[in-house]
Amino acid sequence: MQVGFRAAREGTRVALSLARESTDGFESTRPGSPDFRADRDGNRQHSLTASLAHRLATHWEAGASALVNDGHVDYDDAFSTPATARQDYRSAAVSAWLRGRPLQGWQTELRAGNTSIDYSFRAFTFAPRTDSRTIAWQNTVDAWGGKLLFGLESLVQSIDGDGVTRGGAFLYARDRRGTDSVFGGYEHVWGEHTLRATLRRDRIESVGSETTGALAWGWRFVPQWLLRASYGTAFRAPTFDDLYNPFSPNPTLRPEKSRGYELALERHAGNAVLRATAFGSRIDEAIELDAFYTARNLAHARVRGLALDARQAIGAWTLRAAATVQHTEGVSVDPVTGSRTESELVRRAPRYGVVGVERRQGPWRFGAEATAQARRFDTLGQRMDGYAFVDAWAAYRLDRDWELFARAGNLGDRDYETVAGYRSPPRSLFVGVRYAAR
Repeated sequence: MQVGFRAAREGTRVALSLARESTDGFESTRPGSPDFRADRDGNRQHSLTASLAHRLATHWEAGASALVNDGHVDYDDAFSTPATARQDYRSAAVSAWLRGRPLQGWQTELRAGNTSIDYSFRAFTFAPRTDSRTIAWQNTVDAWGGKLLFGLESLVQSIDGDGVTRGGAFLYARDRRGTDSVFGGYEHVWGEHTLRATLRRDRIESVGSETTGALAWGWRFVPQWLLRASYGTAFRAPTFDDLYNPFSPNPTLRPEKSRGYELALERHAGNAVLRATAFGSRIDEAIELDAFYTARNLAHARVRGLALDARQAIGAWTLRAAATVQHTEGVSVDPVTGSRTESELVRRAPRYGVVGVERRQGPWRFGAEATAQARRFDTLGQRMDGYAFVDAWAAYRLDRDWELFARAGNLGDRDYETVAGYRSPPRSLFVGVRYAAR
């Protein structure tokens, strides 16, 4: 069930949404899995979303938003019983912002926020709370015939709680980490060409500093056709769990460094869009889980592929399709013997795609979508077969504020896995009413 409210008056906008969802669940593990328990794994969830924005002056606006979500979920594992295998959780995200135009041609925005996640287990004492506090300042200035972007960002991450920083035999070795960043960019348009360059410097406590950047170019050589190309580098630091979790930590884990390219050709003609994108990347020190579910660094990983997507509107109907073909490869080096091992990256299908159709007619809106993936391998080398399933949905607007809706998942009741040993949801039907004051 979902209820919402939106209103705007004299430069002020307010929105509020409440939702509740509860399911009896299904048996999520398979017989033979070490985590198998013969019970249904349900969940319950409540959420609240609110936002407020107010225009302070002609070119200035301030606002705030909040999201709170809590509930519980049943699960299966080898260390719990059906009565105790339950996780309670609460997540909250709050943010506030101020944006405006100090001078002609200068847009600025200051944003601050905090995201927290609390969860606890009935079966054992482990109740962590994670916090991420962010403050960012971003500016866009008209300069040198283009747009100049620059800004600063600060992120502080922390973790606390029973079994994490107190009351346990295996505690996190570190409970706080700060990241300071500075970034900039420039975009220039001349004729049918667009050029964009970005640069970023991150300094992460206990990890180090890294500079990354990207260069992108687009050429609309005729009105309907666009050719674009880009090259960039990226940097990903290990998470707290990767480094310090009490079950399988790896404090020597090194950050990932990657470089990649993209080349795309697009055609936009009326209500039709067609796009083909070739992509590739190399990731040095790629972080993957080993057979003991401990994060390890591969020597490097490669991903190369081609993505196609299309969309066509025909009267009240909209048709869309997307498909990706890719080759993935991970190379690991034994630290003792020096021998090299090459294998596919786990849980990455070499082929996947989606086809969908939607129709709007008067108060009605309905559609369907088919999703498919080819076979993949999981962390311990288990083969997961390919699968395909179909979802459908429909909605009927009763009046300006009320809407009936229904969503049916996995219509063919296909039995498939995205994680080895765990079932995905069977055929399901969700029916509800939605209220949103306008």
